[in-house]
Amino acid sequence: MKTNNELQVWHKGLELILSIYSVTAKFPEDKLMSQMRRSALSIAANIAEGLNRREEFDWVCYLQIALWSMTELEYHSLLAHELSFLSVLEYDLITQCNNEVQCMMHSCFSELCAYA
Repeated sequence: MKTNNELQVWHKGLELILSIYSVTAKFPEDKLMSQMRRSALSIAANIAEGLNRREEFDWVCYLQIALWSMTELEYHSLLAHELSFLSVLEYDLITQCNNEVQCMMHSCFSELCAYA
C-alpha cells in the first residue's frame, strides 16, 4: 500500500494548501477566508484518508469528495478575486495549481478504472 508521501497528487494538494494560507493571510477575517482554507484542507485530507482505505470503492469516494472541495475552492477563489482580495497573479497561481491537482486526480480515477 502506498503512503501519502509517495503520491505526487498529495504533495501538490499540500502545495495548494500552503498557497491558500499564504494568500488568505491578508484577507479580512471573514467567512470567505475560512471557506477557502477549509476547502483546500479537505483536498489533501481526503486524498490521504482515501488512500488508507482498504476498498477501491472507498478510495474513489474520497477522491470524489476531494474533487468537490476543489470545485468549491475554484468558486471561492473567483469570488475573492472579484472582491479584490486576490490579485490577478494570485488568482492565476491558485487556479493553475488547482487544475494540476484535478488532472492528477483524474489520472488516479483512470488508473483505478483500469484495474477494475
